[in-house]
Amino acid sequence: MDEAYQLLLVAGRFDFLGCAVLALFGGIRPEEVQRMDWSLVHIDDKVIEIPEHISKIHVAREIPINPTMLAWLSLCYREAGPIVEPTNYDDRFDDWRVAAGVTEWPHDALRKAFASHHVAAFKNPDETARQMGHIGGLRTLYKYYVIFVRETVAGKYWALQPSAVPTASAEVAA
Repeated sequence: MDEAYQLLLVAGRFDFLGCAVLALFGGIRPEEVQRMDWSLVHIDDKVIEIPEHISKIHVAREIPINPTMLAWLSLCYREAGPIVEPTNYDDRFDDWRVAAGVTEWPHDALRKAFASHHVAAFKNPDETARQMGHIGGLRTLYKYYVIFVRETVAGKYWALQPSAVPTASAEVAA
């Protein structure tokens, strides 16, 4: 949870707040976020659309916009345009991670954070897997993504909120 906090804290400086929010609180693959446009984020309907041409497995899905995600989206949402600027994506991603003080970065770290905290807080691994775009049971979810997180820690993760006065660095209140 502390690393998620730090990533959110500095994400705006690297144009990664939208990417961070969709990955940390929606479980969306970074590769999918890179192909997404803000027009797929339906704030009024509280749903994010992942069309089949964007989905890794070429199966369309919807992801509910939960209250935590909604609070963060209010800082970065736009009507249209790319969620994250593709220019120098990998370099900016690394700079973002380093600026947040995150030294170890396991494969799929953002999705692992989502999966682990979602399962611990909401006790519905089928829904977690569905949101992440996994098909064919829970094996992939548990084998590659879920690590043990105490329910109290997961509750704090889902309670991460931006402060009342957002800044370019998107201050966070827990």
